[in-house]
Amino acid sequence: RIWCVFETYRCQTLGMGMKLYSVEGRLKRGQDTELGRKLIQVVLNADVEEAKASCWQDKRMILQTIRETVGFAAVHAAL
Repeated sequence: RIWCVFETYRCQTLGMGMKLYSVEGRLKRGQDTELGRKLIQVVLNADVEEAKASCWQDKRMILQTIRETVGFAAVHAAL
């Protein structure tokens, strides 16, 4: 989802902490679980430009903001 990607990126660039939770509880860096491994693969294979949005105007706005500021490579690197 495009909003999730953008909010994650903004937390990183603003130096804010971010905690992720799943049905298994809090996900922690370095945690070796099946879900953790799947999540890593999802993030590594994520393509911001292909992320979905329920509102196409939101997607267009976010992609334009990324394009006009830091660029997609920076967002991918922050994830």
